[in-house]
Amino acid sequence: MVLPLEEMPPGFVQTVSRSWTPRELSRQGTWTLKQLRQWGYIVGYEAEFTHDLTGPSPMQISSDAGAYRTAAGARRSLRANAAASRRGLWRPLELTTKIGDEALLSTLVTTLRGGIARVFFLVWRHGRYKGSITLSGAEGQVVVSTAVSLAKTQELRMRRALE
Repeated sequence: MVLPLEEMPPGFVQTVSRSWTPRELSRQGTWTLKQLRQWGYIVGYEAEFTHDLTGPSPMQISSDAGAYRTAAGARRSLRANAAASRRGLWRPLELTTKIGDEALLSTLVTTLRGGIARVFFLVWRHGRYKGSITLSGAEGQVVVSTAVSLAKTQELRMRRALE
């Protein structure tokens, strides 16, 4: 349900491909094992892609998908993402394209390797699955339309998995 290298923009290479059990995901520190169990989290997948990390226009894309026992569990997880992506320096953006049953889009400006970087985080739910795309790179090098396009492609994969 995550995106393969063939669906990345030109010049990207895949650097990570892994799955996450509830216990493994809880070790990352974002969500506790108790939360994941309450939401009915079963398993998640992640693929990361990079472009020109040591050059003048570094970029990274993370494609994630998680399966939950029920749509209600995926909805609770999405709401937790929504709360987390509205704290600190994150700010919500209007999403004008329908993705999944419900979705949210946020952005963050930060420093990365001494330069200004932009991060777009788009997360959505389709039934009992939750997906996300995180796109980061040098300010001015990444655009929200890329994150939206990738999310639409991944959401189609998720929809097909439900059929």
